[in-house]
Amino acid sequence: MSSTARLFAAALLLGAAACSSDDPMDADGDGIADGVLDPNNITVVAPTKPQGFVAGTVWDATTDRPLAGATVRIVGGGIAADPVETPSSGEFSFGPISAGAAFSVVVEDDGYATAAISGLTIDDAAGNFPTINGAVFVGPIALLPTTGTFDVLVVGPNGAPVAGAEVTVQTALAFLLDGAARGAAHSSGTTDSEGRVTVEDLPNVRLLPPRLANTAGLVVRVAPTDLDDDGIPDLDGATVAISGEDVRDRALPHLVTLDAPGDGALRIVASNVAGLGGGAGAPSVIPNGEPIRVVFSEPVDRDSILVDLRNEDGTTSVTNALMVSSLGNVVTITAADPLGRGLEYNLALRAQSLGANPIQIVDIAAPFFVEETRDDPIEVLGTFRDTNGDGLWGTGSDELVLVVSSPVGRAGSNPAFRIELWVALDLNGTSTVGDGAGELPTRGELPPPILVDAREPDPGNGAGLSGYTRYITPVRLSLPFPLGQNAGSVDFEARFTPERNGGRFITTPQGRAAPARDTGTAALTSG
Repeated sequence: MSSTARLFAAALLLGAAACSSDDPMDADGDGIADGVLDPNNITVVAPTKPQGFVAGTVWDATTDRPLAGATVRIVGGGIAADPVETPSSGEFSFGPISAGAAFSVVVEDDGYATAAISGLTIDDAAGNFPTINGAVFVGPIALLPTTGTFDVLVVGPNGAPVAGAEVTVQTALAFLLDGAARGAAHSSGTTDSEGRVTVEDLPNVRLLPPRLANTAGLVVRVAPTDLDDDGIPDLDGATVAISGEDVRDRALPHLVTLDAPGDGALRIVASNVAGLGGGAGAPSVIPNGEPIRVVFSEPVDRDSILVDLRNEDGTTSVTNALMVSSLGNVVTITAADPLGRGLEYNLALRAQSLGANPIQIVDIAAPFFVEETRDDPIEVLGTFRDTNGDGLWGTGSDELVLVVSSPVGRAGSNPAFRIELWVALDLNGTSTVGDGAGELPTRGELPPPILVDAREPDPGNGAGLSGYTRYITPVRLSLPFPLGQNAGSVDFEARFTPERNGGRFITTPQGRAAPARDTGTAALTSG
């Protein structure tokens, strides 16, 4: 039996042991009259009040081993539970406790950054009447030692060192929950006469394993600085984002240059959606499950932030949660539901500076993609629509509608791509399929194709075109001999060729090539 299973088994035995008394009352609120093992009539069963247990494990993030001696507390929800200390196994448990209340688990240990996991609850409907059952497992919670330091050198516009500048360094995580970065931590210091400062007591992100290098990034914030003590800043502040790889490899102090007042406007200095920071060329691809992170040059007003996150064609808005760092210049946007792998989304963001006079505003939008699954097929899917509703296919405005299973194209191109298309239909009225342009024969040489451009939709929030899309311009087909009710479906063939696309191959945003040739079947549908 695993340690987790033993932990829950012990918790349930504890709950069962609590049900012993000679008095047929429900003193422990478990829904069973005390002292009754097998209730067989309604008179001995008390009203159900579900209860449960909270359990988990605490680890050292740098050694991947259980952490003994950590203090774990439950906070909030009206729960009265004494703190517990983890044994050598790193395990902890609380209970029985009443279900339904929202609470947090806080983990502390000397020399480690504190972990706080909020928004936990035991489902008040989890119990199987009339027994007690309901458990929440938290973790593993991996703590980072606060032995991290980071050196910063601050200079003015003339290159001279700036003394007395307040420097704050913020990490992109404070702890790991089930392997994912959570929280944030910061520490501050003041530059010496040489413009240098070593900021200490940070979570030591340099000790994270290489697979977590992208979570080791830092944000360095230097406050506006008054050089002559007249109460008026002589130099603007600055914010610099440093990637996890740079943090792990950096040996020299990081250089931050301050500008004279008025030289710096509010701007985005870094984001994993590269287009927000002015990045051009390669498309923005964020790892699956990773939130969107945006670093501003100055603190922003939390109440001023507007986020508009939509799918590729703008028909679906994505609900999201917004978090602003304690320094006020790092914004994290997390979708309420997981974003689709390989798909395109469009983000518009508006924010204004905090406390600046005059107020400065950033209003920007950009497309991005979620990391794809490399072995997912790239295929063309089709539907032949009876758009005029006359029960026939191939009259009036009836269309062959094609979409690609994943966005493909060419960065910066419009249209994103062009395909060659053939359909298994008699387009020229000769009663023979395959002897006219765009007709797909059963065998032999292909006639000239129908050339069809991609139809990259406008998402409607200003994000613009990415050069990649799933959508192909519908092909209107008016047939000499329309298809009847029982026709079933239509075969087609599509080809992605460099010759039709400026000599460039058609790929996904991550460089996976679209198939040179793909065949499919378009079902006949109404509407």
